[in-house]
Amino acid sequence: MSLPQALNTFLGPALIIILILIEYSIKSCGYIIVKKISRIVLVAALVFIVFDFISSMQNIILFESSGILWIGIAALFLFIYLFVILHETKIDNITGLDNRYSFFQYAAKLARNRSGESWVIIMLDINNFKMINNIYGYTEGDDASRQLAKIITVHSENIDFSARYGGDEFIIVSKTPYYIDAIVSGILSDLDIFNKKGEKPYNIEVNYYSEIFTTDGKWHIDDLVNNIERRVKNQNEESRRAGDIKQ
Repeated sequence: MSLPQALNTFLGPALIIILILIEYSIKSCGYIIVKKISRIVLVAALVFIVFDFISSMQNIILFESSGILWIGIAALFLFIYLFVILHETKIDNITGLDNRYSFFQYAAKLARNRSGESWVIIMLDINNFKMINNIYGYTEGDDASRQLAKIITVHSENIDFSARYGGDEFIIVSKTPYYIDAIVSGILSDLDIFNKKGEKPYNIEVNYYSEIFTTDGKWHIDDLVNNIERRVKNQNEESRRAGDIKQ
């Protein structure tokens, strides 16, 4: 048996293994895009296996190096599949924004430059998010997160990066500190318009705090984010107490 024929014979079992892995990922993965891509690769691999089987039965070799060709195609599919998985691990499944992991990757990239540039980091926190989940259900909580993410995306003109940092926390990064007021004012204005429409039995309100992150290596991004998070939580606590006193 020649090398091309040996490689061609090897391809069948290799593709079957790929099919099993893809099918497992489809069932276990929660990302919609990954599922769609997985099914496309699954169908394509099935077609190749059938075609390879028919070619072997008929003793047809389309190319002298057909085995190498098959291996190259299989490797290409694997590369595409793994690329999609790596991309989707950086995306928040509910809002479609980047996630916490992606934010720290982005911040680390900025910090490595050590260019001394100043970036503004804004954290927004949805007020009474736990109450929305407890009273109206987690589906409504997800809807509230999606609505805020949608509004943030609308103002992406002045935003260099945005992510869902946690359950009810969102992070915005802008290279120009002068846009802080414009970004926040626009988001608050759109939230006010949404609340006045009365489409939901609750209002989506946020607290926010911002810090300047200078890429000079003097302040680690973890310390800066922890400081922002602590300030936002303090604002939430003050808002909750003010609400209790008002009631």
